Amino acid sequence: MNPLKLEVSVSSLNVNTLNLSTLVKNHTSKIVSILGLGTDIIFLSDTRMNGKHVLVGDSIRTKYKLFQNSTSNKRGVAILLSNTLDYEILDEIRDQQENALILRIRIHSRIIILGAVYGPNRDEFDLYNFLDAVCERWKHHQIILGGDWNATYSDLPVERNPDLFSMRSLPSIARTNRILQLCESARLSDPYRCLHPDEKDYTYVPAGVLRSNRSRIDFFLISDSLYTELFECSIGQSNFKKSFDHKPVFLTFKREKKRGRKCINNRFLDNPIADSSIKLAIWYTYLESMLTVGGGVTEAILLEECDKLQQLENYCKEISQLEGNAASLDLTEEEREHLHRLKVDLEEGWTGVITYDFLQQQPRKIQDDFFFENLIKNTSEAAFRIQNQLRLAENNEKNRLIAQLVELKRIGFEENLDQILEIEGKLSKMEEKANEDKFQITLKQTS
Repeated sequence: MNPLKLEVSVSSLNVNTLNLSTLVKNHTSKIVSILGLGTDIIFLSDTRMNGKHVLVGDSIRTKYKLFQNSTSNKRGVAILLSNTLDYEILDEIRDQQENALILRIRIHSRIIILGAVYGPNRDEFDLYNFLDAVCERWKHHQIILGGDWNATYSDLPVERNPDLFSMRSLPSIARTNRILQLCESARLSDPYRCLHPDEKDYTYVPAGVLRSNRSRIDFFLISDSLYTELFECSIGQSNFKKSFDHKPVFLTFKREKKRGRKCINNRFLDNPIADSSIKLAIWYTYLESMLTVGGGVTEAILLEECDKLQQLENYCKEISQLEGNAASLDLTEEEREHLHRLKVDLEEGWTGVITYDFLQQQPRKIQDDFFFENLIKNTSEAAFRIQNQLRLAENNEKNRLIAQLVELKRIGFEENLDQILEIEGKLSKMEEKANEDKFQITLKQTS
């Protein structure tokens, strides 16, 4: 990593309270969702911790460190910094209304200003005065502010405003004007709108299936000088409707390409299909190296055993596809029955192949050291292969829906509203199902 480059990812989310009295299901689900954002830096708004910041900090400590300005049961902001991030806190500043938390921080030898913001929902301007003073004080540093501003970035009339949909008026033209004044004086701008000048997408989605009004009131403001390093700014295509009524916003700065070490996730190793896939690799390795001799194992027997293994491999592939789909969607009754039948067939199929003891007793046509090198190589490749198959199956349907959603929004948000709402609902259900799985894992780890 180049120490002079920023090379970080940032996200922002309105969390609609983190007042965690106990780690009950809904609250733990929120924590899992926040951790799932996975960025180096996370800005949180509307935290309302009410003295529970120690509990929140403990619940995320394995991945993030918590910095917060949230002592009451209203308002509140926080910044989470990844444990893998190389940083040093130089200054912390908090406003009295708990609408902002500012960190002057050194990241990879680079000093920058980070600010989590929760804009007022009334025309009160203390926050903007506070931010004016911060930006003036550190005007020689680059700045990243983000959060729920409770106002749009665009000041255009409602009928032409790209940040609004199906609304009669702007949330507040006074607050929007004050944001634009801050941008002008501190040389800040909205990276989403700069990168996507004509795109219509929204971050606030009110609860209720009959309510179609939306707005883009969650956004970042960054120093103009940061655009040479900016890679992307995007809005999440779904949200966890049971926990949040806002979508996350993501900001990514350019990174140097790396080749990380390949790893097998424990979640995949615990899957019975991984066990069968690795066994298949072992059996194939033995059969390929087996010496065929008169009165022993013949070529015909080898071919017959390979055919049996091929059938088992087909079962594994089909099971992994269905289990991958089940990770993101509820299977139909027919699909669940088929999956059960496949697992039974796979288990019974193993009883009909040559035993491991028999394989070990047969002479081999290659030297032992070459055989064991092949065995290690083949089993490793099998483990990575099944991991990739399961991941691909899990992501295929989600990626297809996201691509369809992006295209519908590009063509026209209003004319495709019904389809957009339907797909966003499906994506939210997928996210909630994935979140439920993570929640169950968290329960097991804490029990």
